[in-house]
Amino acid sequence: KGTKTMGYRDLFANKIKRMEEYLKGEGIKDDLIENMVESGYICFNHIIYDTYYGLKNGYLPPITIEQIKFYQENKRHRRVFPPFDKIFTVKNFMEIDDILSDIKSKYKNVVYRGATNLYTFKRPFPSPYFSDSNGYEISLVSSYFRKFSQNYMERIEKESIISFLRPFLHNVYYEQFNDLWLQFENGEILHQDFCDRAESFRDKLWNNYISNTDASTVEQHYGIDSRMLDVTFDIKIALFFAFNNLVKIKNSYYDYVEIGKKEYTNAVVFVLKPHTDLLDILEWKYDDIEINGYKCIRPIRQQCTSLSSSIDAINEAASEVVAIIKFDEEFELPTDIPEKDYLFPSPKEDPFFEALIRLNPDAKEIMRYVFHDYENF
Repeated sequence: KGTKTMGYRDLFANKIKRMEEYLKGEGIKDDLIENMVESGYICFNHIIYDTYYGLKNGYLPPITIEQIKFYQENKRHRRVFPPFDKIFTVKNFMEIDDILSDIKSKYKNVVYRGATNLYTFKRPFPSPYFSDSNGYEISLVSSYFRKFSQNYMERIEKESIISFLRPFLHNVYYEQFNDLWLQFENGEILHQDFCDRAESFRDKLWNNYISNTDASTVEQHYGIDSRMLDVTFDIKIALFFAFNNLVKIKNSYYDYVEIGKKEYTNAVVFVLKPHTDLLDILEWKYDDIEINGYKCIRPIRQQCTSLSSSIDAINEAASEVVAIIKFDEEFELPTDIPEKDYLFPSPKEDPFFEALIRLNPDAKEIMRYVFHDYENF
């Protein structure tokens, strides 16, 4: 109640139409125009933008008509230097250290994301900046937009995704404000009135270290569907996620299982330089993250933050990749990689996790991807 949803085509209908008219006037053929529409491109004032990576001029260059004409004639883009040209294959952690030392000498802040595979996609009209010579692009799409992976043109975003509007989290965040919530649910107060009044509670709920940061950063690390993409400031935590695969176990719950040696060459760690300096997040004191008095142990242990995405920048994180680290089949994992039970503490160890389960009957189902063997808690 009180929220609206808007699809990609509805949101950008006028800008898609303008792009079609502009490209026809420039002699671009109808089939290529349709491929660009299906690939998520739009037009502002005769400038083409890619809604997979965002509309920020300062970070991402627009698509030029010259690039489109070159593609029309050659069925490929001119070679630029996408992340695929920044791949390093390593045999030990010392080589990773050397790579990161060089990167950190160039960038103020970097973060890491580990994955057991390098996932890619291919659009009818690939990005001239972020595709390889075969037209494939890296996929770093958040869990919310991943649900549209069969057809990203079906992507939908709520006009207002606000943490305190989520019924699942309401009992944890706003135990003392149930009357306000019930008034909103019963239609006694308007959506905007509820938002204005609930907004004043934020500083009371969150400690100073995260009061200026969206709570979705914390929620994402508890398996709650969001537009955020998990990353960490600790390379060894990223290595855990590169070498441990999330698999289904009993009762439809999921757990992390270490991959075999034969799968080492599939593992990958992304090194990213976010477009923002992440100043607020870097100032967090990792021993003090709490919400409404409940200490959040999981993000503390995972030394984490999240990169946001939106309907007009669903794959923005891929544009922030400065290096990809892959692994030789004989790679030697450091002995001090964090253990699973440390990174994913049980509800008995994690007060925020325990509160989510205690105060929400549906918690186990919603959080099954990170719940492990705690279903009997």
